[in-house]
Amino acid sequence: MNILLKYWYLLALCLFLTSCEKSSDTLVDPSINSPFLISDSVSVSQIFIDSLHQNADGTIPISFTISARAYDRSGISDLRSVSYAIYPPGSAYAFLSGACTLTSAVTGGDTAIYTARLSFSIDKSTVGFYNVGITATTQSNTVSNTLLSRVLISKNFHRPYLTDLYAPDTVVIPAHGKELLQFAVSV
Repeated sequence: MNILLKYWYLLALCLFLTSCEKSSDTLVDPSINSPFLISDSVSVSQIFIDSLHQNADGTIPISFTISARAYDRSGISDLRSVSYAIYPPGSAYAFLSGACTLTSAVTGGDTAIYTARLSFSIDKSTVGFYNVGITATTQSNTVSNTLLSRVLISKNFHRPYLTDLYAPDTVVIPAHGKELLQFAVSV
């Protein structure tokens, strides 16, 4: 009886394995040709805002250039767009996005370079690491990998210094209460 059960189990396993579907129309289609971003670069890695001029509204203009090398097995003409998004420090939401322009490609080739000049303004208080994400999309809406680069926007953090100090030569401390003493400080 035990041998018959082993043969029955072996026969059921063989029937199960031979009855599996062998067609190529499965849920996962391995023939999708998605684009691929090979590399990216940013013209600066750190920007000190102390040396930049301010806009009339007190914000500071920031500008730099990004570029990305894109690959598409179907050819560069299959790429609909290469786009960027800028994420401020500590945020998962982009505050600026746009499209890169094709700057270098071989006719009929599968690799090209896309660039964009990014310009935006920030407050002095929003310094930190800004992430720049770049993605490519084909004509059939297939999205590539995302390349992330970081740009540090920072202050030099100089110590404040006193200028034009107007104070009396002698300060008499009152016996009771408080006396307000004012200083002019330039930062």
